[in-house]
Formats: sequence, C-alpha cells, structure tokens
Amino acid sequence: MMTSSEILSQALSSITSIKLDEISDQRSSFEQAKAKLLNAANQEPNQRKKVQILLDGIEELTSNGMVKESPFISLKNFKQFIEQAACDPSI
Repeated sequence: MMTSSEILSQALSSITSIKLDEISDQRSSFEQAKAKLLNAANQEPNQRKKVQILLDGIEELTSNGMVKESPFISLKNFKQFIEQAACDPSI
C-alpha cells in the first residue's frame, strides 16, 4: 500500500510532467509563428512595409497570448509613426 506522501509525490510529478508538455507545445507554436513572421518580413523589400508586417505580427502574437504587452513600449505609437511615414517622406 502506498503512503500518502508517495501518492502526493506521484501526483505532483504527473502534474509537473503535464505542465512541461503544455509549455513545450506553447513554445513550439510560438517559434513557428515567429519564424513565419520573420520570413514574411524578410521577403518585403520596402522598409516601411517590413516594419508594418512586424508590428502586425507582434500585435497578433499579443492577442493570441503568446507575447505579453510591455508597459514600456506602445505598439499604438509605432503604428501611428508608420502611418505618418507613409504620408511624410521626411520620416
């Protein structure tokens, strides 16, 4: 008969294994999305459009929960800057 500490140890080991598998799947999914995004950006010759592709991709990763928004960096400000650059050649 197993003692309660052995049962607890097995339960914790099982939970840990499941969580590590989930994290591995999430990382794999993120790496695939990141590679796809970087490939799309590398294919674009126009620098402004390249940045737009990267911003859109980061925004998508953020909305999917793959990347947390930074309190120090505003994607909205970057998007406004890129929109302004489309109309103002001095940027």
